Amino acid sequence: MRIRCSSLCVLVAAVSLLVPQPLLGGWIEDGIELDGAPYDQGNVSVIGDGEGGAVVVWMRGLNEGGYLKGDIYAQRLDRWGNSLWTSGGQPICVLTEDQTQPKIVADGEGGYIICWTDLRPTTHTDIYAQRIDADGTPLWTTNGVAVCTAAYGQGNPVMIPFEGGGAVIAWQDTRSGTNYDVYAQRVSNAGSMLWTADGVAVCTDPSFQEQIRIAPGSDGGTNVVWQDSRNGQYDIYANYLSASGSPNWGTSGNCICCDPASQSSPEMVSEGLGGAIVAWVDMRNGNADIYGTRVYYGSGYWGAGEASSICSAAGNQNYHSIERYGVYGAVVAWRDERGGNVDLYAQRIDVSNNRYWATDGIAICSYVGTQAIEDIAEDGAGNLVFVWFDTRDIYNDLYAQKVDGDGAALWDPRGVPVATERYNKCYSKAAADGDGGVIVAWQDYRSGDSDLYAQRIDAVGCWGYPSPEITSIADVPGDQGGALSVEWTRGELDVFPYEVITHYSVWRSLSDPETAAALSRGEKSVDPVDLAPDFEGRAYRFVTLDGATYGWEWIGNVPAHRLETYAFTAPTLFDSTGTGDGWHHFFVSSHCDDPFAYWDSPPDSGYSVDNLSPEPPAGLAGEQQHGPEGLLLTWAPNIEEDLFGYRVYRGLSSDFIPGEGNLLAALPDTLLLDDEWRWDEGYFYKVSAVDVHGNESGCALLSPSQLTGDEPGDVPSAVFLAQNWPNPFNPGTTIAFGLKERGHTSLRIYDAAGRLVARLVEETMPAGRHTMVWDGRDRNEAPAA
Repeated sequence: MRIRCSSLCVLVAAVSLLVPQPLLGGWIEDGIELDGAPYDQGNVSVIGDGEGGAVVVWMRGLNEGGYLKGDIYAQRLDRWGNSLWTSGGQPICVLTEDQTQPKIVADGEGGYIICWTDLRPTTHTDIYAQRIDADGTPLWTTNGVAVCTAAYGQGNPVMIPFEGGGAVIAWQDTRSGTNYDVYAQRVSNAGSMLWTADGVAVCTDPSFQEQIRIAPGSDGGTNVVWQDSRNGQYDIYANYLSASGSPNWGTSGNCICCDPASQSSPEMVSEGLGGAIVAWVDMRNGNADIYGTRVYYGSGYWGAGEASSICSAAGNQNYHSIERYGVYGAVVAWRDERGGNVDLYAQRIDVSNNRYWATDGIAICSYVGTQAIEDIAEDGAGNLVFVWFDTRDIYNDLYAQKVDGDGAALWDPRGVPVATERYNKCYSKAAADGDGGVIVAWQDYRSGDSDLYAQRIDAVGCWGYPSPEITSIADVPGDQGGALSVEWTRGELDVFPYEVITHYSVWRSLSDPETAAALSRGEKSVDPVDLAPDFEGRAYRFVTLDGATYGWEWIGNVPAHRLETYAFTAPTLFDSTGTGDGWHHFFVSSHCDDPFAYWDSPPDSGYSVDNLSPEPPAGLAGEQQHGPEGLLLTWAPNIEEDLFGYRVYRGLSSDFIPGEGNLLAALPDTLLLDDEWRWDEGYFYKVSAVDVHGNESGCALLSPSQLTGDEPGDVPSAVFLAQNWPNPFNPGTTIAFGLKERGHTSLRIYDAAGRLVARLVEETMPAGRHTMVWDGRDRNEAPAA
């Protein structure tokens, strides 16, 4: 095995491995094949679907009657790497003529708009578009609607979504017959063209306008830039289109960089304030450097000549890419030759021309071989993922690196491989998956032709989706609380023939006081790779975020058996009750034999409930009392460990319903004197047991016919001492006795050896029948033997 990647994440560092390719669906090492049809597939474009997956659009190469042509196909991948649309791709446009250069954007309503260059008239290329829903179903005319069918030819379309729905498309246009001009059109979600038929003219200067790029502007407008040859070499020009398609600088545009040397290959991204940041290749210093500016309503705003150096290091810098970063900023990456090698460098900038990383940028990858940027994607958590082609192993392979806002690499300093299968990979595009990772699609020559492949690189730099995922945290039914059933789906490497995962560990969160206590007694974060399958003892993991430290404790391991799902009964620290919530948080880690590899699931939560009631009290009895007057109710103690106490209810029939209106008392003891009782009332009594979580048992019933005792004034003819009840007992028993006449009375408890244990009565008492309750304690209040 080869170590695949390593990184720090919110909970832990995680690592993945290269292992043999499995014969099953979903992500696999070196990517899944999206389209392996004969002839070449290319022109790939990709966009995240907002649900952890992505939509990929491409040109499929075909041979129809000896004529090589392309059709437009699309496929949606879920986070697990499964194709959600037609196997091999959903047809978007499959006419006999040639269709190429597809682009895709979101339509703002859960679907997508795709545009492309189309040769269906067979005399010149036009621009067409199609809208599809989340299931890949076309919503407009079969094979798309015409965006522009003007004379001669149109090509190289670029597209951005329009706020509120629809899209803006710009393209290179030769309707003038001799030169390349810039035209644009806005299309609605209904498939209607909202600007001038065949597009509005952005620039029609009698020269060549190429390498068109567009970005959203303020007030629904669109920023447009291009390279322009009107001055004898390429310069950078711009224009601004209002929401209605009106160009701010007429049909000539405005020069934002016209240095006497050549400026070419502009790349642009919105900066969030209605303008855009543009970067290009600039030859003013005698070699290729990277320069840039901010454009706003078609005007440049940085430095002398409206441009500023992003990198002017020795050697050539070119083949650059740009991505928006955070609020009002961007990151530019490029191919760099400053050290005699061909490396990958980048710089972070903002609208005020501030540089956040080292002068002339930082090295994203300076490993052996050639590194050249392919694409950049922001991960949604303040980090950027760079994807590049890399020749360290002879062929053009694909590698990636995640960098935070300070320019620190978060994965292996050499980058993590996206695809390293033999033969070349190129023209890759990446889209954030919404989970901190990216999905990359590319052209791949491993079969001899150019096929289409894709791969997911997760938030910690591992290919595919290797971590387990908690699917349920539920109360264990029919228990006394204190436990939850944690269920999860296996990690993607816990399958045949991988068998990489050896076991899973389950972790429970600590409260803030528990975390502080653990740290105060010197507990340290354990390295999860030390948790062997047979680990026993205590283990903690601590994470500090924004100055606060959070703790997790290990509660158990589960062996891996290549099951689809696993479960673990996790103990809780407390249960949920009516007076307090009992939420607990858990996550699951998967482990393998490699000394650096483990993967954490996202945390999830649940609570435990005691849903078993105590048994009804036994031995309920009632006896008349005379000193004081009333009815003494007694019953045997319950044995449940979580018992809270008892409830005594009183009614006038055996079928009365216990409730708050007839609750006589709630008490922790097993006896109660009802001083309102009289023989002629005919009271019925019900007694229940209640546990600490509020579960109440059924009721024991005591009827008037079951009561014992005499009417007041019934004096026994002789002194007597009755058998105590219950006997045996634990912890209390009732002792009945009678007095023939008033006098000093002594009631004492002795053990079998004749030693005094307890003194219950030592006083003058009236004639009559009496009862006393002994709680089983001696004269020192200690439990008697």
